[in-house]
Amino acid sequence: MSAPPTAAPEPLGKKMARALSYSALITGTAQLLSLVRSMVLARLLLPDDFGLFGLVMTVVSGLLIFTTMGVEQVVITTPIESEEQRLRWASTAWWVNLAKGVVIFCAVQALASTFAGFFEEPRLVPLLRMAALVPLFQMFSSVGLIYLSKELDLKRVFYWESLKGIFGFVVTLTLCFILKDVRALVIGLILTEGAGAAFSYIIAPMWPRFVLARDLLARVGRFSRSVLPVAIMTFITTQIDDVAIGKLLGTEELGYYTLAYTFALLPIRLIGQVLERMMLPAFARAIEEGGVAQGAALWLAIFEAMAWLLAALLFPIFYFHEEVVVVVYGAQWARAAPLLAVMLWLGLFRSWTHISSRMLFALDKPHINARAKYVETAIFLGLLFWLVPAYGAIGGAIAGLVNYILAFLFRSVYVVWRCEMPWLTLPRAAAKLSIAFAMLAPIWWVARGQGWLSLLAGAAGALLILALAVYTERELVKTIRPLIRGPKTARDDHDT
Repeated sequence: MSAPPTAAPEPLGKKMARALSYSALITGTAQLLSLVRSMVLARLLLPDDFGLFGLVMTVVSGLLIFTTMGVEQVVITTPIESEEQRLRWASTAWWVNLAKGVVIFCAVQALASTFAGFFEEPRLVPLLRMAALVPLFQMFSSVGLIYLSKELDLKRVFYWESLKGIFGFVVTLTLCFILKDVRALVIGLILTEGAGAAFSYIIAPMWPRFVLARDLLARVGRFSRSVLPVAIMTFITTQIDDVAIGKLLGTEELGYYTLAYTFALLPIRLIGQVLERMMLPAFARAIEEGGVAQGAALWLAIFEAMAWLLAALLFPIFYFHEEVVVVVYGAQWARAAPLLAVMLWLGLFRSWTHISSRMLFALDKPHINARAKYVETAIFLGLLFWLVPAYGAIGGAIAGLVNYILAFLFRSVYVVWRCEMPWLTLPRAAAKLSIAFAMLAPIWWVARGQGWLSLLAGAAGALLILALAVYTERELVKTIRPLIRGPKTARDDHDT
């Protein structure tokens, strides 16, 4: 008697399509809640409150970065050979993450006064000691979330993110109406992460055993030698500007800077995070199934599609950045408008950099990322401490923009070379986007300074860019479609 046929593995393209749909739901929900929350908070709190909260998060996120080990990346990129290995690795990852959370909690408690003294801001001490609970709750979450990402099973991740996001939205706004100061932001974040940790065991239950897998720890040790320096350099290039502005210019100026940065990254995250959850596993699977050529095709398709979508969102906001700030946040935040104009370009190049960085990891070239980071960080620090004293917060934004332009060029040129792609790949994309950018200039000239009417004109410009993309990028659509749908099976041919 013959054995029953083994079910064919689901094609990568179908997994990607499903993952993309749920990733879009996750990101869209999160960014909508974030936008509405920021609009309300901007009218309840002062720039000084936003600046204080920015300093708190800079300290906490810095300690998270300096304890980076890369457990999640190792689990995602390494094939699991058996269920027993899966359980051992899950337990090991959980204990490693929990130890990291405890170390950070203790470090913040011990060093809160030191950080407050550095910034000459005594109000930071109680805020930091409360915020130390944030990484502890994050590390306590179920490691099952990592396996959901590894398997591109984002349906349950969507449920988790939605529950956590809605809970945080309601709690934070309620606290702001009651407290009306920065404490509401800190306490709201603590409660959100605590609830998120609890929800994770409902959505992705994976309870740890008391075991440490030496093979996983060995892989993590090797991986962290490349990842940790990159993580530290990333912290410097993404957070040290907050440190410089908070130290040299004060918390009020940092508040304007933080708001501009947060709003500029809303459209970036809206698209970027949709892809972020599945890029690394998708690139790794594409290379495993079809070699470097298939991985390169997927990288280029995602890069070009994301470039057009970001152009449609960011270019209109750039042209009408003054009207956007006044309409969305109120006239009291008008000083953030010039910062927003620069931050939009920073976010654009940052998102492109992330795509190429994930491709480098999939190509097993993390050391290239590390080497580029060293060069970029040295240039960024030099620019930052020259431009901030000379030009204020706008100088910090310009230093960040230059940093991400270099970061994008270093990584993307290497990917093009390593994958033996045509050298005109990037210049052609830049030329097409330049045409799209120039098309909006007449719309801005006619509609500028009209408040809500200006924003409607910007929306019309976004539709114009999307129409141009659909008309000119027929080859891109042909490339993306098989990558999304996956190869046809015999069953597909029969149904057809």
